[in-house]
Formats: sequence, structure tokens, C-alpha cells
Amino acid sequence: ESGCVMGASQAQPCAVVTIADAYRGKVTDAEVRKLISASLAKTLADTNKLLDPHEALQVIVIAHEPWAIENGILTPTMKVKRGVVEERYAPSLEAWYNSREKVIWEAAS
Repeated sequence: ESGCVMGASQAQPCAVVTIADAYRGKVTDAEVRKLISASLAKTLADTNKLLDPHEALQVIVIAHEPWAIENGILTPTMKVKRGVVEERYAPSLEAWYNSREKVIWEAAS
């Protein structure tokens, strides 16, 4: 539903995304998670084919918490605050990159 590319200090960027509200209540279902993960892995592969190697995304991370005005990630006009996203997720970047996974579900905090 929303996303942000980040990882300026990394060899390759990553994308942190949220999923649509229609699926959010179903992510405890293993089959739904598997389908979402497969779809995002395909999107990652298809997108990376169009990019130069240094631009290719290493991983897509599915944010556990929805992004909203109330939690400070979206502006009142529903734009993503890139600086807030980078600050919030920066502590996890190294672990995500080291995992070598293509799609990661962020753990609940």
C-alpha cells in the first residue's frame, strides 16, 4: 500500500512497505503470508531486471505497523516522511541485509 526505498549507507537499497488494510487482518494465516511473500519476491525480481546493478533492491521488508498520521510516518496529506522511516528502521538494516532473504516480515516490536 505504501513504501519507501532506503539504505543510503548500504551497497544496495532496500524497500520497506506496508500491506493493504484488506490483508492486514489475515497475515496470521500462513498461506496468506506465503502468497504475499511470493508476490513481493516476484515484484522484487521483476523490478531489479529494470535497474542497474547498483540500484537493485536487496530486500523488501513488510512493516509490522501500518503507517499513519498518528504514528508520525505520514503527513496530513498522506505522504511518507522518508526521514522518519529511515530513522525508525535504520537499527534493523544490518540484520535485514545479513539475512540474505528477499522478503522479510518485520517482527512486532
